[in-house]
Formats: sequence, structure tokens, C-alpha cells
Amino acid sequence: MDIFGDLKKKIGRSASLSKVPASDIAALRERWQGLPEDYLAFLHEVGFGNLGEIQLYSAPASPDSVFSPPPKHLDTILLIGDDMQGHCFGFDTDSGFRLVEVGPTGTIDSSVEPDLTSLLYGYFR
Repeated sequence: MDIFGDLKKKIGRSASLSKVPASDIAALRERWQGLPEDYLAFLHEVGFGNLGEIQLYSAPASPDSVFSPPPKHLDTILLIGDDMQGHCFGFDTDSGFRLVEVGPTGTIDSSVEPDLTSLLYGYFR
């Protein structure tokens, strides 16, 4: 069963995505134990890159890849994508890999969708 079938249709052909190989998914799972399975499955089955309104990174990134210098309170955040307008999405490793939004100034909003799949469906209704 393709759990992302409906989402793939909504994203459409205009998206520029590359699938992450299973060996790389295994390496991500080993490096960051606790990464949500829907995130890993999406990278492997659908891919990363430009989805139109947002982009997903090929792997989690540290805040210093976006913020210079990164605010200290972002030390526990792994960034996984952004909206190409200054807002990033990531997982807070100190909160059970809870999905969060990080604003352009480094503010953390933890009231976003409960998981990546829900977030993506919110963008592509």
C-alpha cells in the first residue's frame, strides 16, 4: 500500500524530487535514533527537494547551516526543510522529535502539525 499516493498526486509533476536510497535511510536512522518513520519513508518513497511551496532537505541539517550564528536555544533542533521564505521545519530532539517550525529570527513554534505527513497534507490540500 502506498501511504503517500494521494499526497504525490497533490504535489504533482512540477515538484523536483530525488528519492533517498535505502542505505542512506538506514544511515539516517542509525545516526539520529528517533527520527520519525513517516519522515524517513517520505524521503525514500517520494523524495527530497522542491515540492513547490516548500522544500525538504536530503537529510536533517544543523541550525548553523541556516543561522549565522545559530541561537543557542536551537541546539536540539534538526532542520528538515523550509518554506523558501525564511521559516524552517525541524524536529526537536529533546521533545521526542516533535515537529517544530523555526522562524527567521530563530523563534520556535511547537504548535505546528503533529507529524510531517500532516504538515505536508496541510500544504497540499
